[in-house]
Amino acid sequence: QQHLLALPRPEAQRELADLQAGGRPFVLSLLTVSTHGPDAMLDRSCAFPTTEGSTLPAAIYCTGCLVEGLIAEIDRLGLADNTVVAVMSDHLAMRNTLEPAITAYESADGVRRNFMTLIVPGRAPGRIDKPGTMIDVYPTLLDALGYELENDRANMGISLLGARPTLLASMGAEQLNAAVKGNYHLQSY
Repeated sequence: QQHLLALPRPEAQRELADLQAGGRPFVLSLLTVSTHGPDAMLDRSCAFPTTEGSTLPAAIYCTGCLVEGLIAEIDRLGLADNTVVAVMSDHLAMRNTLEPAITAYESADGVRRNFMTLIVPGRAPGRIDKPGTMIDVYPTLLDALGYELENDRANMGISLLGARPTLLASMGAEQLNAAVKGNYHLQSY
């Protein structure tokens, strides 16, 4: 907690308060890049100790503190009951100074996965183990926001919150990858 206290109130929290003051529905989308490799872009306000081999653990910790602070601000502003929070990766980690540790942490099946977590008001916490890909993020977010999706679909994806199987579940990774890789028009789409 002492490291969290050393961090300034970020611009995102000010923007959140400004959007709330507008009295209209809004979306606040943020991109964090401090944890990108090869060895992070550590913010000077991060007081977490760095190691000799990598500054990534400090960047991960401090970014986590900032996300935690933003979620606390959502609660403090009274927005938690009608706000969907999505925290997710946009791609797998590229080569970086933690690569040996990341490789050792791979899942039991040896497959690395992207991360996505949702805080949805009125929805019980739980883990969804439905196989999905990044194309399923869009319909999942729409579903979490309360949009009615025909057949749980939007674009090529299928909501991970719905009952229908995703393309990955239906086709398997090899066949889905081959379908995308072998079709220029599909890649463009």
